[in-house]
Amino acid sequence: ERERAWLEENEPDLVKNLRLEVSTRFARSEDAEFFIGSLKKAGLDIKD
Repeated sequence: ERERAWLEENEPDLVKNLRLEVSTRFARSEDAEFFIGSLKKAGLDIKD
C-alpha cells in the first residue's frame, strides 16, 4: 500500500502510462504481462 501511494504521489505520469512504460523496459511481452499482473495484485489500477 505504501509503495502504491508513493508512486501515485511522486510519479503520477508513470502510473498513468504504466503499461507503456513496462512494455518498453521488458523485451518479452510475457515478462511485461507477468510484472503488470504483480502490480495489479499489489493494488495498482492498470487498464488492460
